Amino acid sequence: MNPVAKLQEMQKQRLANGPELRSVSSKIEIRAASENNASPVIFGYAAKFNERSTGLGYFVEIIMPGAFDNTDFSSCAALFNHDENIILGSVRGNSLKLTIDDIGLRYEVTPPDNQMVKDMVIGPMQRGDLVGSSFHFQMDYEDPAAEEWVWDTVNDIAVRKINKISRVLDVCPVLYPAYDTSDSALRKAGEVAEDVRQKADEAELSSKAKNIDIFHLL
Repeated sequence: MNPVAKLQEMQKQRLANGPELRSVSSKIEIRAASENNASPVIFGYAAKFNERSTGLGYFVEIIMPGAFDNTDFSSCAALFNHDENIILGSVRGNSLKLTIDDIGLRYEVTPPDNQMVKDMVIGPMQRGDLVGSSFHFQMDYEDPAAEEWVWDTVNDIAVRKINKISRVLDVCPVLYPAYDTSDSALRKAGEVAEDVRQKADEAELSSKAKNIDIFHLL
């Protein structure tokens, strides 16, 4: 199997690996409780457009503008540290609002007014202990337009451009705003990057082509 065909097959197989987890170092803010809300409102960005990821090791990733245009948010919940036992809000319950602007995916959640949330979430946020957000998402890997893999010849690394996200399962304020760096994730990333590198080598780029920023593979 040639490198491009193998890469495409790996893209299809990702669907069986379950939702993907990504995080962003972005300031989380709190709006004080009001007459209408007994609890403070938490807001921030779960994802930002046109920013290169860090921490994935073998490749970098960019969420492109328009990636959320047709995304299903209907069952999205706001959790703390992706813990399903600590539900801060949900779209279904009208306690979680998601908006898309020029920066990215913004969330605003009104958490329940209870002592656990105050101690575990609100308190640390007010002290500045929580400095990042994260989200779980799914993609339609059968759609060839959902993602694009390219080779950055300047930085000598594979770049994954995410063009379409089909579903967002949850958004979360998190303690450690870092991309998923589990062994399995890094191993899969390494296989993809090696395929992309091999394709770039096989293309025998001319000296002129080597000076461009991105070498398109697909």
